[in-house]
Amino acid sequence: MTLCALNQSLIRQSADQADPSKLKPSQPNLPYPKESDMGMVEKSSGNVYEDLGLPNAGEMQVKAILAAEICEIIKHRHLTQVEASEILGIAQPKLSCMLRGQFRGISEARMLECLNKLGRDVEIIIRKPARSRAAGLTRVVFE
Repeated sequence: MTLCALNQSLIRQSADQADPSKLKPSQPNLPYPKESDMGMVEKSSGNVYEDLGLPNAGEMQVKAILAAEICEIIKHRHLTQVEASEILGIAQPKLSCMLRGQFRGISEARMLECLNKLGRDVEIIIRKPARSRAAGLTRVVFE
């Protein structure tokens, strides 16, 4: 599954939802690494939002995955954003923002409803964790 337009906008969207007091207006989104840092590799948690230390990282990751799936369905059906917005019952500008990774004002429930309107079944399963831990995990799995 490709990430449509999301792959380049994830960092920008993350910065958009980050605490404004932590951002400097002149600070670029992704500074180029120094040559001395090039040999350093940091293992990812699998969630870019968590790696960046952003609040609500789990929710943002889920929304990114749901938006990517919505985008793929729209592309597969060769729908324009106007056609898709009519099917989904949301304004085209709001759909455009969602497809570009700007999720502010769009709930996970609304995104699940969009998947239903695009013909996808959505199943939510709640289970005990395989191992003991204080907090549970949220995952999105596609079959």
